[in-house]
Amino acid sequence: MIRSLGRSFFIALIIFSSGNIFASSLSSLNTNEPSAWTSSLNWNGDLNKERPEASLRSISAGYSYGLQLPGSTSLATSWIETDGYVLGLNWEFGQKKDWTSSLFLNISNQPTEKYSTSGLEFDLNHRIEWPGWKSESTEADGATEFSPGFNLGIKVGNTNLIQKSKILVRTTLVNELAEPQVKTGINLRYDYSTWGSFYSEYNGYHYSATIKTFIAFLNSSNNTSLSGMTTAMGQLNIFDWTNKLIFYLSDNWEWDLSEQISESLTTGITSFLYESSWVYKIGKSYDVEIGVGQVQPENTTEGIINLVCSY
Repeated sequence: MIRSLGRSFFIALIIFSSGNIFASSLSSLNTNEPSAWTSSLNWNGDLNKERPEASLRSISAGYSYGLQLPGSTSLATSWIETDGYVLGLNWEFGQKKDWTSSLFLNISNQPTEKYSTSGLEFDLNHRIEWPGWKSESTEADGATEFSPGFNLGIKVGNTNLIQKSKILVRTTLVNELAEPQVKTGINLRYDYSTWGSFYSEYNGYHYSATIKTFIAFLNSSNNTSLSGMTTAMGQLNIFDWTNKLIFYLSDNWEWDLSEQISESLTTGITSFLYESSWVYKIGKSYDVEIGVGQVQPENTTEGIINLVCSY
């Protein structure tokens, strides 16, 4: 399912922190479509403004709240609520500070379903610039030097999927079912000129062979299927792939085009999300983004409103 609540929140945090990852910023992300709604507040704080030589640069934190309409196979009658939390540490190192890394703690909770996830993710990125390929771009306060180059990154993570309830498994009453999820990914960002960038990120997810038994039991058990576990487990993916084109039209205007592709673990259906948004920069401190998205094959439309404050 393309609009996985926890995954959407995490991607948004990366997008809005990446531009100001070593400065302080506060951002709000809101997306709405007929079957899902999410809202999040993310903060990234610079720890060493007066110590540029330090490796540990910033700390990030965020909270999200989402509602999702249960799927047609779910017996739930009310929207599924999801709370999400993230806490991260960010470093930069190397002679030119061209290496960056992050360590994130991610937690989500669906209280009615008694379903939660918790895990760690580590990212490592390296920037490669082309010697001699430099040009100047003019901003409102003067000229700045631009160097085209690549940002290459890898990530690894492990998440525990936990369902807590008194459930009878054969002849044993258990209070918790758990299943591990391993995540590996690669990302690329290419700043090809003063007016454009391209970003691509691919993530793959691995589960043990027992995940099918885990899902089948949760979907068939009255204690869990009545609470919407069919839809909750339907948010798990085999992979997701994001591509994004960024056009810097002027000092104040930016146009973003993106697509997200994902394959559901439970249904095997591949979903597509296409988004177009406009970003307007108000001075150096505020960004306002308004956009629209189309989800296929569901054929639904979503609206996007983002606010970012840097200080």
